[in-house]
Amino acid sequence: MNMLTIISRKSVLAKIQATEVSEVIKKRFPEIKINFKTKDTSGDIDLTTPLHKMPEMGVFTSDIREELLSDNADIAVHSWKDLPVDLEEGTEVAATIKRADLRDVLIFKNDSLKKKKIEIFTSSPRRQENLSTFLTKAFPFETSSLTFSDIRGNILTRVQKLKDSNADGLVIAKAALDRLLSPKGEISNELDSFKKDLDEFLWMVIPCSQNPCAPGQGALAIEVKSGNKKVIKLLSEINDLDVFKNVEDEREKLKKFGGGCHKKIGVSIE
Repeated sequence: MNMLTIISRKSVLAKIQATEVSEVIKKRFPEIKINFKTKDTSGDIDLTTPLHKMPEMGVFTSDIREELLSDNADIAVHSWKDLPVDLEEGTEVAATIKRADLRDVLIFKNDSLKKKKIEIFTSSPRRQENLSTFLTKAFPFETSSLTFSDIRGNILTRVQKLKDSNADGLVIAKAALDRLLSPKGEISNELDSFKKDLDEFLWMVIPCSQNPCAPGQGALAIEVKSGNKKVIKLLSEINDLDVFKNVEDEREKLKKFGGGCHKKIGVSIE
């Protein structure tokens, strides 16, 4: 095949992830021309409902999936942790590539050091469960209370919300932060102010031993329409089998507990 259309969400991070996959494909198949498409999902449009109160099934992926089923795109690139543990019939995850850092990172205001009452932004029940105990021990100062507040929006929006709020910190996936700090060219220019904002914060990388990540965190799922043999064969040539197996194992463990990002469950396999 001479042309491949990749679809992703519209956020800067989603576009970086799609580009990351395209570079792996181009390295293996330099003759292929790649076209990019983006689409908003229901999870991108509704920025007021806390994530743990939204439907479990693919709020960030179902609208993208429809483009595959309609043959408007050949592959979709997702953060694997956004995919429901049970995919609906019609599409499948055909491949993944090298995984980024699994861990979470806490971004923290300089001015909040030594405060007694600490407020942390996160929409993840898993992070709240694990960090309510861990952070009280990990902070290099005594605290009298630690509370968590919901936050929505992409990473850039969340950092801006932290900056503009009275909250003290924000927990996000380190893989997302690493990717946002890595691009070159046109996308990099969009991130100049974001990088300056980050310079104002302290940070702490949280060990997986204390805070296991969301199943699939840091890994990219490459979804394709079932039966699209040409694309599936192409993707088999770039698939990282070790990462694929680890993520499948993580998701199977989550599935045993009922599955979904609303559960207070982390699974990290390295």
